[in-house]
Amino acid sequence: MAKDIEAAAAAEGGEYTAKDYADPPPAPLIDAEELTKWSLYRAAIAEFVATLLFLYVTVATVIGGVGILGIAWAFGGMIFILVYCTAGVSGGHINPAVTFGLFLARKVSLVRAVLYIVAQSLGAICGVGLVKGFQSAYYVRYGGGANELSDGYSKGTGLAAEIIGTFVLVYTVFSATDPKRNARDSHVPVLAPLPIGFAVFMVHLATIPITGTGINPARSLGAAVIYNQHKAWHDHKKLLFTHIDKSTTPVSRALVNNRWVRDIKGALSAQALCEFLQVWDLIATFNTTQGQDDKRIWKISEDGNFSVSSTYNWFFKTNVLAKSARLIWRTRAPTKVRFFMWLLLKGKCLTADNLEKRGWPNQGACPLCQELNEDCKHLAVCCTYSNTAWRMDQEVLLEEL
Repeated sequence: MAKDIEAAAAAEGGEYTAKDYADPPPAPLIDAEELTKWSLYRAAIAEFVATLLFLYVTVATVIGGVGILGIAWAFGGMIFILVYCTAGVSGGHINPAVTFGLFLARKVSLVRAVLYIVAQSLGAICGVGLVKGFQSAYYVRYGGGANELSDGYSKGTGLAAEIIGTFVLVYTVFSATDPKRNARDSHVPVLAPLPIGFAVFMVHLATIPITGTGINPARSLGAAVIYNQHKAWHDHKKLLFTHIDKSTTPVSRALVNNRWVRDIKGALSAQALCEFLQVWDLIATFNTTQGQDDKRIWKISEDGNFSVSSTYNWFFKTNVLAKSARLIWRTRAPTKVRFFMWLLLKGKCLTADNLEKRGWPNQGACPLCQELNEDCKHLAVCCTYSNTAWRMDQEVLLEEL
């Protein structure tokens, strides 16, 4: 109806004027003359700088421990800002997937597409490198912001999530930059960065729990190159599993006389040997009950059964520990002191109880006060030596105040 009114008004010489529209010609596959134009290199520089800033802010947010919602806002907000700033210079791609999609649609030439992708990849690597240089401690502790497949998801699930997320983003880019819509409504080009940024935000909310969201190949590449650890290039499948044939042996039988060790075949690499030692420590804490079938137990609850309330309480406790851990690592104490306090918070200090769990020799008593049943709580609170130390610290603080 609105289009009929607009057309009638234009025919009568009224307020509305018809806008002529013609599809833009497709970009040439290879345009050698384009290499001689400064506008091409200026656009590539814009893509490099934009991707550098994008990775710097977003990866710094990822390792900052702000949660899924905060990370999604950071990615979506930065895309909105950077697309708005660079749209007039380079088109505001900031993503090799977007550049490749526009190349397939003949919106950009092969020369421009290749130059953009190279600039985006280099910018991503430099951006993550800045994060590592400025916040090295947090960077290593939180995995460098590298994408990885979460536990419980297969490679196929991760691939499907990334395909769907990338499709949503590229589809939104094509819709927001549709020349027909831009010719009809002059305000659309100005608002184009908004739906693109919001699409990035929504996709991150959906896929961060699965893969960490890698719908931007430059973002995934930059984080993986700088972090350069095993998990940045592979999924969570342990190397130790590759040395074990598929077995239907129940847990109870596998634990008898450590029978599971005999299922490991071949020479182990250093990484696989490290994983073997980790499994050995975990199994050392298991207790089996003879005459009962294997079953799953919800360890969070006292009766071993799943409940919503126990899950809620567990999440709440985890958040408190996470906040306390961040407080410890942000102090200006020496690194070894912060590391000790973090181990104490997690209950992982090599006190008598933890030594006993590993089967390591121990005295059983606290070496400071000679009281029995030494554990992390005793070491931090109950030990008379610790109480004296805390009291002295309190007196010093009161004097300074």
